[in-house]
Parts: sequence; C-alpha cells; structure tokens
Amino acid sequence: MSVIEAYPYFKELYSDMIKFQRKPKELVNMFSEALEIMDRNTVKYMIEDRDEKIRQLTSENNQLVDKLQQQDDRLQQQTRLIDELMKRLDNIEAKDR
Repeated sequence: MSVIEAYPYFKELYSDMIKFQRKPKELVNMFSEALEIMDRNTVKYMIEDRDEKIRQLTSENNQLVDKLQQQDDRLQQQTRLIDELMKRLDNIEAKDR
C-alpha cells in the first residue's frame, strides 16, 4: 500500500498482478497475444525488407541493362564505321589498279 500511495500509477499494475495470480490462464493468453503481434510485425518487417532488396536489385539490373545497351549502341556505330572505312579502302584500291 505504501508503494501505491507514493506512486498511484502503480495501482493498476498491482491490480493486474493480483488478477493474474488468481487466473494465470489470462496471463498466458495475454502473452500469447503479444507473441502473435510480435510474429505479425516480424513477418511484416521481413516482407518489407525483402521488397526493398528486390527494388534495389531491380534498380541495379536496370542500370546494367542501360549500360549494356549503350555499349551495344557504340559497338554498332564502330561496326558501321569499320564497314564504311573498308568500302573506302576498297574504292581506293580499285582506283589504283
């Protein structure tokens, strides 16, 4: 009683503790509910974490695809340039004959 008089906000806690001593099943149910909530939150966190990793990988993949496309474009330009230079070389050699 002296604790409750000094700290009135403990009254509800003490009351709950007395109830749980009389009906321990309620305490077990309360813990079960708390664990269930924690499990749901953990699953939610894990899904959010997985989704974020997927977003990051997708972003990295898109960047790599863009980079490969740029390299492919440059390669095609170089191939066209080589073809053009080969034709010029053939024309020069044909004139020299």
